[in-house]
Amino acid sequence: MRSEQEKKTSQKSVKMTQQEAEIIQQKANEKGVSFGRYMVDSAVKGDSNGNNPELMVEITDIANMAEEIAKQKNRRGMAELRRRVRSLWSRL
Repeated sequence: MRSEQEKKTSQKSVKMTQQEAEIIQQKANEKGVSFGRYMVDSAVKGDSNGNNPELMVEITDIANMAEEIAKQKNRRGMAELRRRVRSLWSRL
């Protein structure tokens, strides 16, 4: 039996595209949890890779700083830096 603090009393409705719903359902199935449990865990604890929104913002800031440095030192390296940043984001 859950304590008073653990009882789930709040309910929210979320709008998303069909594709987003399918992706979330697939990820929930992979983790063996319900759709709602997956959404709550992802929002509260971060995604399955241990990433959280704050970490992702920090990574973006670092990448932007690297881009500024690259602009000053080596214009040819910009395309590669952008490609690597996009690749990193796709894995997060």
